[in-house]
Formats: sequence, C-alpha cells, structure tokens
Amino acid sequence: MDKEYPSRLAYLMARLNISAKVLAEVLHVDRSLVSKWRNNKRVLSPRSHYLEQMVAYFMQMDAQNRPQILPGIMSEACPGFSRQPAKIRKALLKKWLLGNLAERNGELFRQTMQKRGSYTVQFDVMHGAEGRRQASRLFLNLALSLPPGQELLLYSQTAQATWHVEDKDFYLNWEKSQMELQKRGHSVKLIHSIDRKLSSLINVLLDWLPMELYGNLVSYYSSKYSPIKIKLTILVIKGRACVVAFSHEDSAVPKQSYFFTDPITAGQAELVLRTLLSQCLTLYHKFPPEKNSVLLETLIPLAELPENCYWYTPLPFLMADPAFLGAFGFAPAQPAETEHYRRLQESFYQSLKTNRCRIIVPAKEWEKFILANGHVAARQQRVEYLRYLLSLLDRHPNLEITVSTAEPVPALAGITILVKENTATAVSSFLPGVKEPATLLSQEPSIVKAYYTLLERVWSEIPPEQKDREAVKEYFRNRIKTNLEELPGT
Repeated sequence: MDKEYPSRLAYLMARLNISAKVLAEVLHVDRSLVSKWRNNKRVLSPRSHYLEQMVAYFMQMDAQNRPQILPGIMSEACPGFSRQPAKIRKALLKKWLLGNLAERNGELFRQTMQKRGSYTVQFDVMHGAEGRRQASRLFLNLALSLPPGQELLLYSQTAQATWHVEDKDFYLNWEKSQMELQKRGHSVKLIHSIDRKLSSLINVLLDWLPMELYGNLVSYYSSKYSPIKIKLTILVIKGRACVVAFSHEDSAVPKQSYFFTDPITAGQAELVLRTLLSQCLTLYHKFPPEKNSVLLETLIPLAELPENCYWYTPLPFLMADPAFLGAFGFAPAQPAETEHYRRLQESFYQSLKTNRCRIIVPAKEWEKFILANGHVAARQQRVEYLRYLLSLLDRHPNLEITVSTAEPVPALAGITILVKENTATAVSSFLPGVKEPATLLSQEPSIVKAYYTLLERVWSEIPPEQKDREAVKEYFRNRIKTNLEELPGT
C-alpha cells in the first residue's frame, strides 16, 4: 500500500475511485464521519454494521471493474483471494481494512499503559466445547487473514481433548485450516503435553501428523508433569492475538475460553510459551530427503536392539532390494544410501532371529502399487519383489504380515510407521510422483508407547484369516500370477 495514504480505507477508496461523499450516502452517515475513518481520527469497530455495509459495497463496485482491482490489492496479504467464496473474500477484506487500525490501537495501548499504568480492552469470552471451537475459529481466521510469515505458538494441556472432533464440520475445516497455514508460509511451534492417557495422546499426534510431515511445524514436548486439576490451553499469533482457555478434570466444572486481540496480552501469553519452550525438548527429529543416508545410519543400531516391532506401511521396502523402488514410482536409492540400506536390512534380519515383527499392509493402498499399470521391466520387478517377500516368510518364523482389506487407520493413508517396542518410532510417507516429505524420528518413551499401542490395537482388530500365514502367502502368489499374466509372452 502506498504510504501517502493515511489508512487502508483511504487507499482502497482511491483505488476504487469512491469519494467520501458517495460512501457517506451509501452508509447513510455524515461525510465527516467517513473523513474521520479515512484519516484514522475515529476507530472503525470490527463489530460495526458500517464495516459490513462498506465491504459489501466495495465488493459490489469492484465486480463491475475489468479487470477487478481487489484481487491485486489483496494478493500480498491473502494469496488466492479471488479463488475464495464470496463470504470468505468479504471476511478477508474486513480484516485487511482493520489491519493498520489494530497496529495503531496497539501502540495506543502501550502509550496508555506507560502513562496510566493500566488500560481497558475488549475481549471475547466463550463457554464450553462450542466456545472452544468458536475461539479456535476466530484464531485461525485471523491467522489466515494475515500476510505470510506469521509465527504461531500453540500449547494444550487438556487431558482428554475431544472438543475439536465432536463437531465433524468443524473438525474438517480445522484440518484444512492447519494445512492452509502452512501454504501461507506461517511457522508453527507446537508444545505437546504428554502427561495424558495413551488413547488421547495418539489422537493428538495423528491430528498434527500431516503438518509434521508436509508443513513448517516444529513440535516440542514438556516432560514436567503437573498434578493440578486445572488444565491450560494457550494459542498465540505473535504480536497479534491469543486464546487462553481453562478446563478442569471434573466435567461438571464450567470451561471458558478467552480471545484477546490486544498486543500486550498477546505478548504476555507469548512470554509464557517462550519460557515453557526453553524447558522443552523436540518431539521429532526431522530428516529431509537429502538426509536419507543420515537417517538410515541412525536407524541401524536401533534395528539391532532385541525388541519386538510393528510396521504399518503400504510397501515394506525394508524387506526387499532397494532396486525395487523404481518399480513403484519412487526415486532409486543413491549408492551411499544403498550401502546403509543393506546394513539396516542385516540388522533387521538379525533381530528377527529372536524378536517378532508384525507388518500391517492396508490392501487398498497396496493394490495401487502392486497392480498398477507400468512398463514390462516394472512389472517384472514387482514379481521379483513379491517372490522375495514369500521367501522371507519361509525363512523367518518371527516375521508376520497381514494385508488388511479394511482401512484400520484412515488417518494414516499413505503413511508408514515403524515402531520398536521401547526404543523409537519412525514416521514417513509413500506418495510417488510428489515431493517427498521429511521422515520423523522420535525416541521419547511416551510417544513410542503411544504409536506401539496404536498398532498393537490395529493388529488385534484384524480378522484372523487375514493374518493366517498360509493365506497371506497365497495372496502374494495370486498377485504374482496377475502381474505375470500382463507380461508379453506369458
């Protein structure tokens, strides 16, 4: 925005060629009031019906322009503005108009605090689970309306967090908003409270897993457990806003959520989280694709440990030659990676002599790879891959594989998880043809136990006939036959 304009409203009116007189007539107000808004002499309230009417009029007028002016004005603050539904565009334009006023009001708050030692500000108080959802909507909508590069700090100590999944529509929008935050280039630091029941902890981990794998999210955990019954949630947009919420272990105790948009309160909430962060540890170690050799080298001593393991994966590549990667649309392993890969296999097979490994393969995802169309060489490699798995089942009694026809964990579509019982969990993704996400590795005992317990439960719920060793081998033989039938000359 050109700095010669005293406000965003003045800039927008100039770009749309709307005079103070015309806008005053549309809003049925005195022209002097519009002049005060334009020159920042009067604060335009976020709840003002004049703001609603003003934005609707601006959008109506711009719809007649060829080309339209608003998408260009909003492009920096709100990329993709023109692709949003009208309701969202209206909300984004409102927040953009109020942006510089919020900054100006923040400075006024600070000046008042210095002069008087106190100041008065409005904030929203919301009750119960629906109130928590409402506060979260306000928080996310504000974050998404801001220019790229915002920093968000999040912390929740709620023992049984179900408020976000009780409303399906909210949950779906909540998930979409998480990913949109990443697309907008916002960075997120998330502090997990791991003093919860494993069933609740794994739900929290799975909720945030897409952002962990694909986004600019860094998770931390606090190992200092608090015995108090009051649990705290703090969400902060640096320098902008915060949500503070309290809940109690006793469900009969009222739960309240507070949404503040003054910078001083937001700053205090940020200070609390920064202090907590200084006492936290990183939840996952992230290994981007270029660090695959380091990841494999890290996994080798872990694979040697005498512990049982579970593996949830669409394709158990660890069980086969790395050359098979190309048959399924993945980039082939580099020479250094191949050497680490073979050492990891040796460690894995050594562990299988005395310890059990159970592999859960979701059939729906498996079939996409095994029966996909492809050139002759790829089909031949798939056949060799399946034969290799058959030989492993013959040679290793402690290796168990199930190809589950159900989707035991829908939240893990395209995800692979390898968990050693008491040592580590590694999480990555199989999505051929797209940029590979980072692999996540955690050795925090509570996190490892949560993932292990999840896969233990998934395994127990799979019908016995899908875990029967001979039935699984027959399944592999049938898939070998199907691929061979597609080869010329067979």
